[in-house]
Amino acid sequence: MMSYTKNLQTDQALQLLVYRAFDGAKIKSHIELTEGFCNATYKIELESGKRVVLKIAPARVDSLMSYEINMMQAEVAAMNLVNEKTQLLLPKVLYYDQTKMGCDSEYFFMDWIDGNSFSSSKSSMSEEEIKSIEVEIGEYIGALHTIKGNKFGLLGNMCTSKETLFSFFEQLLLGVLQDGMDKKIDIGVDYDKVHTSLLRDKACFHDVTESVLVHWDTWEGNWLIKDHAVIGLIDWERALFGDPLMEDRFRSHCKSEHFLRGYGVKEFSHPERVRMAWYDIYLYLIMMIEGAYRGYENDELYQWAKRNFTPIIKELLA
Repeated sequence: MMSYTKNLQTDQALQLLVYRAFDGAKIKSHIELTEGFCNATYKIELESGKRVVLKIAPARVDSLMSYEINMMQAEVAAMNLVNEKTQLLLPKVLYYDQTKMGCDSEYFFMDWIDGNSFSSSKSSMSEEEIKSIEVEIGEYIGALHTIKGNKFGLLGNMCTSKETLFSFFEQLLLGVLQDGMDKKIDIGVDYDKVHTSLLRDKACFHDVTESVLVHWDTWEGNWLIKDHAVIGLIDWERALFGDPLMEDRFRSHCKSEHFLRGYGVKEFSHPERVRMAWYDIYLYLIMMIEGAYRGYENDELYQWAKRNFTPIIKELLA
């Protein structure tokens, strides 16, 4: 996906970054990985035969939304934390540079995991194989959520973390609503009514008193699979300490019974269903609004998100 935020580099610049990170190593070959929406990402093979992934943060902060704070710092912190605390499969951070020497933004190198995204593999998989992967994803996320936090907040901006889930989520929602108003995005309802409706449902957030580590962006493109098994999860830059139900796989457009079985949940209470609806709203708002910041080539994402957003917000506003 083409985006204003992608800080693409010349061959010479890539060689310099590799040289700095790997003691004078040289590049044998490289290719841009284009599935992502925000960062510039490259698969690089060194002359030694070692394969790594380079991820470069956006240089243009004006093309980022309000919640997209210190995302590379958050991603590295999350990956290091999960590698330290669990046996879950994910890349290891090999080198992280915040100095902006040789590059006008932060970057890091990580292991290359030799698999394909779940999203690109589904068309060649049987129904049973897909179900099996969804169960594995549920098990993986369940294990991830054993990592507890002290407060509720974004890993990239824990200095503004909150003591309660509601305070944290209200802050997130107000931020994305302001992003939309700044760009004059039509969301189909009055912006102020969205926040007013959230305040009505405040009590539904009181049940959650302990935060867990949430990846947040667990869509099918971020799961790596090989031989019909999950072998890794990537793109941790939006990680946060929050409600487990904030995880993407609980969203209404993708929640499956097989994922829920792997995660270990059979049914949801009324407060849980209300919170999931609000997390749906938050995600769909982001997807409607971010194109104005990224400069996407078309409005397909906006239209898809609005179709999902409209029936849920109408129910919450009723």
